[in-house]
Parts: sequence; C-alpha cells; structure tokens
Amino acid sequence: MSLNYNFPETLVGDTIILEKLEQFHAEDLYSVIDANRDYIAKYLPWMTENYRFEDTAKFVSMKEENFEDQDGFAYVIINKETDEVLGSVGLSIKSKGSSELGYWLAENQQGNGIMSQAIDLLVEYAFEETPIIRVDIFTLPDNKKSMQVAKRNGFLFEGVRYHQQIDLDGSFIDGVRFTKLKDKSVMHNLKDKEEQLIDVFNVKLLKNK
Repeated sequence: MSLNYNFPETLVGDTIILEKLEQFHAEDLYSVIDANRDYIAKYLPWMTENYRFEDTAKFVSMKEENFEDQDGFAYVIINKETDEVLGSVGLSIKSKGSSELGYWLAENQQGNGIMSQAIDLLVEYAFEETPIIRVDIFTLPDNKKSMQVAKRNGFLFEGVRYHQQIDLDGSFIDGVRFTKLKDKSVMHNLKDKEEQLIDVFNVKLLKNK
C-alpha cells in the first residue's frame, strides 16, 4: 500500500513562508549558498570548492521529482516581508510513515528563531495532516547549533549512528540522531531515558554542565 502525503506548495508562518522548491528559486538559492560557502562546508559534505550553480539546478530538479513522486518535500525558507531566500528545509521519506529532516540557514540569519519556526511549520503539518509518524534529524557530533535547534523543537536524542556516511576526503562520518514521534506517550517514555542515552553514547555537547 502506497501512502499519499499531500504536502502543500506553501506553508505560512509568523515571519517566514516555506515555498515548494522549484527551478525559479535556483538563482536566489545559489546566491545564498555561494555567500555561505565556508559556513556550509563545515557541516554539509556536498559543499566543495567546485560547487557551482549547475549543482544547485540539478539539486532543485531532483527535489521537484521527489515532490511529484511523494518521496520527499523540499522547501525554500523565505522572509515574509522582504521575499529574501534565507535557506532550505525538507523532509525525505525513508519508509512508510518515517521521515528524515534536513535543513540549512544562512549564517547571518541565525539566532532569530527562523529555523525553529520553519521546522515547527513542517513537522506540525506532517503530524497533523499526513501519515507521517516519525521525523528524524541527524547532525554531526560537533554541530552544536543544529543540536540546539533539534532540542528547541522538541526532538529527543536517540543515539549515534556510527559511520553513517563517507566524507568527500574518504573519512567516516558519524551521525547524532534526534527523533520526534507523533505518539506523545512514547515521546514521554523516551524523555525519561534521554540522559542515560547521552551518557551511553558520550555526546559531550548534550551533557549537562
């Protein structure tokens, strides 16, 4: 049985709009990416010194196909007042009802609650209007800001996926996993175990000082 997720083309928040990522966004999106190369490269392996506009265009085309095929739902984050593109957020379907959240935001836009608002819009819609029952976030072990965003949006630490992927230099990258479930009772039970999991996996950035 295939599931129909029926994500909308736009989601409107207090200060931002999430617009379905389409080819007409490519130039503006690339401009933001190009201005944030050094920052993005710290955390996202697709950013290399050879990254060009053509790579953004191909990425957008792929995401348009994913949206059409119900495999993933990518959005650009747009400032409601200025129409400025600020970053991107999206959900990828991993199995029936299970998804993974990806996001990035221009460095100079951080600290204003923009990404928290974007994630809240997308996840709230997913749980209330679609068959999605689980959303995962993976961050790098040293990505403190991304971990803070996950925690601020009610995601709970669930573990570390060792050697999640291979980096461009051939090294292995671990992924720190956070999850948010539609079932609030299970979330409550997981909350009781979270500190134990943090100790077991020894994620220093999450330990209470």
